[in-house]
Amino acid sequence: MATDCLLCGKAFNGTGSSAHIADVLLFPLCCDCHVQSDQDPQSVLIKYPRLFDQSRSTPMATSMPSFVSDTQSHVIVTGIHMPFGSMVTLMVKWAIASLPAMMMLATIGCLVWWFTCAVLIGTRSGILQTIFQ
Repeated sequence: MATDCLLCGKAFNGTGSSAHIADVLLFPLCCDCHVQSDQDPQSVLIKYPRLFDQSRSTPMATSMPSFVSDTQSHVIVTGIHMPFGSMVTLMVKWAIASLPAMMMLATIGCLVWWFTCAVLIGTRSGILQTIFQ
């Protein structure tokens, strides 16, 4: 989906960037205009005065397009490009992070096992006492 830059009008793919100049949110911006607005916001004020006209009740730059809203959107990830070394590092960190969870689960498992054994031993000894009396 092509989007037109608010400043230069150039069509680009993606959602674009934004800039905040003189209490006006400029959105969407192409990469070139975003860099220009970051490096020299004064030139943007001079070159595009229509965007900063104070007599307008709602500046054109502050009206967000329909695709930037609070509605839910679904994303499908089809692939991740990641260097092998970074992937190994990430997996080692996951393994280290899982150790406390495994220790907690082992502790809970031991407590459940001891409780079950205590109940079974108590029941068995009670049955044996009634049989041999």
